[in-house]
Amino acid sequence: MCYNVITVDANRGLKSKKMSPKMQRTQRYRPGDRVIFRAFKRSTHPGHRARHVRPEPLGEGYQYEVDKFWTVREVRENELVVLTRRGKIRMVDIADPLLHGAKWWERLIYRDRFPSESALGDVAGIRSV
Repeated sequence: MCYNVITVDANRGLKSKKMSPKMQRTQRYRPGDRVIFRAFKRSTHPGHRARHVRPEPLGEGYQYEVDKFWTVREVRENELVVLTRRGKIRMVDIADPLLHGAKWWERLIYRDRFPSESALGDVAGIRSV
């Protein structure tokens, strides 16, 4: 399935081109964008950020979901290179349904949970002043 995308060029007027859903998904991420990844975890003691906590079948522990707050460092053809809160670099498939771009209200409410711009610069080898 393809979608028509209409862009406005000041000199030439309206342009229309066809884009597949995968192309649209690839183009929506840029370096510096904030993304949220939902991770599934298991533990005997879920943390305070755990969501949808449910007991394991034999009652030994719990299964739950945790949101991970990352910043896009690089966009590749089929994957994103992201920076975690602690400065680790991860690769995530762009089409992963557990990944979504942070909405404006998520960027506002969870702004302290995303990696800071200084951490992004330090990992890239650029020291912030």
